[in-house]
Amino acid sequence: QSQAQAKAIQDAYDAARRAYADQNLEECVRLYDIIVQLDPESFVWYERRGQVLVDANRFADALKDFEKAESLTPANYKSVGLLANK
Repeated sequence: QSQAQAKAIQDAYDAARRAYADQNLEECVRLYDIIVQLDPESFVWYERRGQVLVDANRFADALKDFEKAESLTPANYKSVGLLANK
């Protein structure tokens, strides 16, 4: 990951957190979409976007993200969020 890419991810994540705090869930999802495009191999972003999708009552989309997150997690990693949303 380049410094520019890491900064873009951090900037989008900061904006996503602000959007979530403002309950602007669709904007938050849009920002996580950008993050996932920038860092598609990180399970963290799929899990976080999935949590927002649950809050937005988009359960089918959330399930896809949780399944993708689970497929990318290391074998010994357990996520309370992923377990709770199964």
